[in-house]
Amino acid sequence: MSKIPGGYILLARKITESEIMNKPHLFLKLWVWMLLKANWKDRDKLKRGQLLTTTAEMRDEMSYLVGYRKSTPTKDEIRSAYEALVKASMITTARTTRGMVVTICNYEYYQTPANYEDHNENHNESATKPAPTPHDTEEREEEKKENKPISASLDYDALLDWFWKSLPKQVGTKKKVHEKFMQTIKTQEQVWQLHLALRNYKDQVNREQQAGSPDLEWMTSEAFLGIWQEYIPDNWEESWPERKAGLDRRQKEAEAATPSDLFDKFWSAFPKKVGKGAAQKRWAMLKVDTRLTAKMVQAIEWQRYTDQWLKDNGQYIPNPATWLNEKRWLDER
Repeated sequence: MSKIPGGYILLARKITESEIMNKPHLFLKLWVWMLLKANWKDRDKLKRGQLLTTTAEMRDEMSYLVGYRKSTPTKDEIRSAYEALVKASMITTARTTRGMVVTICNYEYYQTPANYEDHNENHNESATKPAPTPHDTEEREEEKKENKPISASLDYDALLDWFWKSLPKQVGTKKKVHEKFMQTIKTQEQVWQLHLALRNYKDQVNREQQAGSPDLEWMTSEAFLGIWQEYIPDNWEESWPERKAGLDRRQKEAEAATPSDLFDKFWSAFPKKVGKGAAQKRWAMLKVDTRLTAKMVQAIEWQRYTDQWLKDNGQYIPNPATWLNEKRWLDER
């Protein structure tokens, strides 16, 4: 018999134990398509186990016929599918000027025939999971460096507060947006992409309003999180290295800061310089880190202009120790 053209992929039977089997059919179809499209060897700028694609291409490839009618998944359905694969640690994604680079996790391990049991070997379901190969270990370490969770280096509450206030139209609850934000934005790189996407969207709306569409509706924060990637400018990567360098520099400074350094920042920002010793004792009890210090300073900056703090030349500004004891940085504007 002649050989089958086009090559092949390996699909482990253990996929039946994966959570993807409990998802809609689209999820599994997209996963198999990605396996088929991924490079089987390093080529151009893509490594083995990577592919370059776009939302439009995935929508087209996932289309199917219902009688004579072509049914095409929506952008949201495609996004939900590949985000589920990311959540299941089956792929990672990265935006580029040409689209989205998808990396199949553990591709080297699962696409190497020698790593599979022979059919005549006994299958022990309770056997421990095979140890990752050196290739996989190095790849995951790189992914950890490049896709560092924002919770590890940024004030997540402040970040969400910034996003909530970024768009003029707010509908629903902040809690709902918070949940979707956490599911969508997970890396420093995505934070920067979101910042640029917001700016791009605002500029577009302002241009259209100035061009004669004053009644154009602003999207809500929740709605924007559903399509934000469509507004990422094509040249976003040009500004990312400088942004990342700044974030890394601030992270190193934060890690090197001592409790005394952090207190000095707080003391410098607080307008009422009394009871320093009492404030230092309370500061030590709170075990304040860099993130909380930043939040305190931000709160002081707006509180110093409130009627209470301005009244009678600052007579009603609380003492620093009292402010710390009452956790006044949690006050709402």
